[in-house]
Amino acid sequence: MPLPLANAGIHNTAPSNLQPSFLLPTLIPCVFSSPFSNIAVSTLSTMSSGSDEERQHALSSFKSKLLESREWEAKLKALRLDIKGLQKDFDHTEDNIKALQSVGQIIGEVLKQLDEERCMFLRAPVSSLC
Repeated sequence: MPLPLANAGIHNTAPSNLQPSFLLPTLIPCVFSSPFSNIAVSTLSTMSSGSDEERQHALSSFKSKLLESREWEAKLKALRLDIKGLQKDFDHTEDNIKALQSVGQIIGEVLKQLDEERCMFLRAPVSSLC
């Protein structure tokens, strides 16, 4: 859990159990009045607004990349569904070709038998036909 620094708008990102309190940054404005106390506060506020802009830029960049990632995931899903449909069509066509080959083989066997009978019929003497 980040620890907020005193009125600085800067968050300590190290876990509290790993960072002793004496290692905290010394960017906290001094309580005593000095000519430099206003400079430190203005520097900290400038740093915080700059980091806010960076944060907003990072968030908008992240959002756009996330949307782009989701669009690519949707396109990928659509392509996978297309591939699945094309695979079904291919399997159906392959089954039809196998069936056609089987029918062609049967027709070939019947024609072969007819050819053998016709050849025997043509070789027979003419007198035995009548």
